[in-house]
Amino acid sequence: VSLSKNGVDFEASLATYTYLPAPAVADVAPAFGWASGGATVVLSVTGLGRGAAAGLSCVFGDTSVPVLETGVVGRLACQVPARALAADDPEMVRVPLRITSAGGDRSLAERVFTYQRPLHVHRAVPPRGAEQGGTWVAVSGEGFVDSVAFSCTFGNVSTLAHFVSATMVRCQAPPHSPATVTLGI
Repeated sequence: VSLSKNGVDFEASLATYTYLPAPAVADVAPAFGWASGGATVVLSVTGLGRGAAAGLSCVFGDTSVPVLETGVVGRLACQVPARALAADDPEMVRVPLRITSAGGDRSLAERVFTYQRPLHVHRAVPPRGAEQGGTWVAVSGEGFVDSVAFSCTFGNVSTLAHFVSATMVRCQAPPHSPATVTLGI
């Protein structure tokens, strides 16, 4: 930084000023969640230094929530606000997800967040299998989506869910000692 009294002659100083690249969101995980809200999304952001979360907000569509500092440079978090879905809305509603500066006057970065209707599981066929696992189970219900993050849980063990349709997925049961466990999606 140089200073001038007359706009022509400049004096060197010891002060420095650093220009940083504009913040950009490289990733949002997860980039989808239930319309009921409450989940936490983690944003990988370039161009922000430590403590830069102060005064920033995440804006999901038109709903603003404060950014939470994670303690890791380049990672911010936001709690997903609830979003009312009308009866005629599709199963998934995409909204812009922006990071804005204090007061919301300037959007620093933007991605897309997808709200989903809640899942409902109706039944599993077959409802039982061998303890060594390997049984393919057809799970019927509502609100299933084709996503790499979609999984089935047998008790506390997760397995990949194979999307068939919005009303059916297939999951392979993992090994488990004989017991009745809760099947979740």
